[in-house]
Amino acid sequence: MNKALIHYLIDHPELNLASLPTKVAALGAKVENALEKRWLFDFDAPKEKIQEFVSDLHHAGLSDNEIETHETPNGYGVIIAHGFDTRELLEKWTDVSLKRDDLLCIDWLTKEE
Repeated sequence: MNKALIHYLIDHPELNLASLPTKVAALGAKVENALEKRWLFDFDAPKEKIQEFVSDLHHAGLSDNEIETHETPNGYGVIIAHGFDTRELLEKWTDVSLKRDDLLCIDWLTKEE
């Protein structure tokens, strides 16, 4: 992250310093600047099937502490700690897509009126 910011500042010396916090946040949100590398399965199958999907992840060699599930507006986001050969899994689960090192919004903050 520090290198990305330094390179940006060198390439853009005219940067308005008032916009620096916004630029730092934008650089920090990029995949290549992530502290951890994880995989995200976007699970859009019926919600009743999530336990079966997690069971298939266990059969692929992942343990409970390597799998996180988060409910999303359209299903679930399933985050795993490391990669594996997903070809068979994705053949079975056609409503699931894999996003390597993608971001997941886990909380929304809205202004109460």
